[in-house]
Parts: sequence; C-alpha cells; structure tokens
Amino acid sequence: MLRALTIGIRREDPLRIWERRCPLSPHAVHALLQEFDGLRVLVQPCERRIWTMDEFLQAGALPHPTLAPAHIVLGIKETPIPELTHLVSPLPHGPTSVPRTHMMFSHTHKGQSYNMALLDNFVSRPGLTEQFLKPRLIDYELLKDREGKRTVGFGWFAGVAGALESLAALAHAHLELGIATPFLASLSPADPILFTHVPRSQSTPRPHTHPSLPSLLSSLHTLVGDRIAHEGTPRVLGPIVIGVTG
Repeated sequence: MLRALTIGIRREDPLRIWERRCPLSPHAVHALLQEFDGLRVLVQPCERRIWTMDEFLQAGALPHPTLAPAHIVLGIKETPIPELTHLVSPLPHGPTSVPRTHMMFSHTHKGQSYNMALLDNFVSRPGLTEQFLKPRLIDYELLKDREGKRTVGFGWFAGVAGALESLAALAHAHLELGIATPFLASLSPADPILFTHVPRSQSTPRPHTHPSLPSLLSSLHTLVGDRIAHEGTPRVLGPIVIGVTG
C-alpha cells in the first residue's frame, strides 16, 4: 500500500496566455487514484486549461488554490519564482520530512542564464538541516531509459502544432513585406494584395484556439486550403515551397 502521498497539478504561468496544456489528463488522474489507495491529487484552479475543473473533480481530484499540501508538483513549463517560494519547504511524510519534488521542463540543464534564478531554488548548500532542505527538481528533458533515449518529450501533436505555428509566422512575415497570402486570411478576389489589418477570425488557425485536432484541420482547410485551391498564391511571391523533415 502506498504511504499517503499528494500530487499537485499546477496552473501554468498566467503570463503565458496561450498555454492551455496540462501534465495529466482527467483520465490519467482517475487511473492513478484507482491504482494507488494512499494517493490524493490536487488541482490548482485554472479557467484556461484544455480540460475543465469539473472534469478533474469528476475524476476524483480536489481543488486547491496553492497546492501547499502537495509532495509532488507537476507542471509543463517553468514555475514562476514567486509561486515557487510558497512550495519549497519540506513536508511531513511518515515519521520524517521530505523535500517537495517539482516536475517540469525547466530549461536549466544547459546553463540557460535566464533560468539560473529558478535553478538556484533547487540547489542545496552544504550543512543544511532537514528543516531547510531544498526541493527536488525532475526535468522531463533528462528522463531517459537504459539505452539513453528520452522517455518524455514532445510528440506527434507537438509537431502538428509547430507546423501550424510556422504557417502563421510565415503569413505575418509576408504581411510585413506588404503581401497578404492565403495563410493570413480568406479575402475575396476584389481585395488588394497590400493591406494592414486582417480580422483574427480569418487568420490561419492557431493550435491553442481550437478544442480538437479535427476542428483545427477543418478550419485550416476552410480558411486556407480552399482559397489556395481556387485562387493560388500571390504572383509577387512566386511559388511557396514547404519542406517537411524528420
């Protein structure tokens, strides 16, 4: 039987307004709670996640504003340092205290200067007593199997999201040159090629604005694909060649 353990699912940095990902799905939460009797899962409320709080509550998780009781705190990207300061002290675990464990893509192991202040919150100093134990950091990027292959990383869906973001970036790069392409908006043949504003609702779909992959692909076909099929691309650009590697 698992000794009482609490996992916390963190809200992502509020400044990352596009970040809707979550480290565990409600289905995964339900499966964990079914398998381990001594486990609790706390979820920090967030209205931006791809899954709603109601879905997590139905899976058996509990809401908590700070995740202060959590032994393990799960996130996707870096924890904001002001939030981390509330989640550093050790927690009771049986007869002793244990440091908290934070799991995330920390972007620190290559010595990224912009995240050294974050890493400092996890680096213990000689002579620290149990009361002042620093929290543990587990970086997903460093989890590997016995053959040295990464076990956690961005997969097929991340590739699709990256491809769509690339199309959106291409459209805006062309717009800076004064050229509107089908990747930017669905315009009528009478509209000029040169323009300065396009409604967001007509832009190339961004991954974080759709609830599912079929919805996103349907929008891409409707807004971009149909126009290219009927009108082509601006002659001033010449052919648009997209290469896919991997």
